[in-house]
Amino acid sequence: MDDFSDYSTSSDWSIFPFNSSFIGVDNSDLDSESSTQKSFSDFDVDKAIKIDITYRVNHENLPKGTSLDNENKLGLVVNDQNFYLKSDANNEQKVRTINLSNHGGDFDLKWVKFKSMVETPWKIISATSSTTVVSSTLYQLSEAMDILVGYPNFSYVDSAQPEAMYFNFYYGDSATAGFTFGLTSDGIELDGSPFKLTRGPGDYFFKIKKENDIPLRYESTYGVMKESNPYQFNVYIESIELSVP
Repeated sequence: MDDFSDYSTSSDWSIFPFNSSFIGVDNSDLDSESSTQKSFSDFDVDKAIKIDITYRVNHENLPKGTSLDNENKLGLVVNDQNFYLKSDANNEQKVRTINLSNHGGDFDLKWVKFKSMVETPWKIISATSSTTVVSSTLYQLSEAMDILVGYPNFSYVDSAQPEAMYFNFYYGDSATAGFTFGLTSDGIELDGSPFKLTRGPGDYFFKIKKENDIPLRYESTYGVMKESNPYQFNVYIESIELSVP
């Protein structure tokens, strides 16, 4: 990491590359933010600071031809001011210019790489004693508050006695006793019947549409692992330039 020791308050100042041109990667749990911060001082309070940022956002597992949402991917916090970087094209260079006027002469510059997926109290649980569900946590997409996704693994407790696999959606946190949702004649409702898994044991991808914070419908795909999800992204900072006109 560059230690920022060469900056000058009276002339143009730049970092290239910034942390080997890289900031922020989704960790394996997919819900961690990463950040880096540096303090600056003794700038002229009457002069604005121009910040030019060249960056790109890369979704490594995004299928070809898939369009990106244009949601915020990286935040720049200067004291109490917030600025955001976004990208609507995968792995394409973008440039953002920020004119910072109310910096007070002394300020902290902090980068925050946003979460791609946020862990929720929702889970997929087994509805029978013969089935085990691992990696049952469901995640909320950062760009879609009404979507839950998950990557559970289903297996038999005793593979010598395979049975049909059934599951429920479950919501539980420290403030509630827990609620189980299943299938009824009217759709997905509280205390409904278990869902039958379409195939046997293995890795699955679940995508669940919510309405009023309750599951409305879902789709599942067999043979998909969490590590290959298209939502996680890395942010690359290719250059930062600070100038004082």
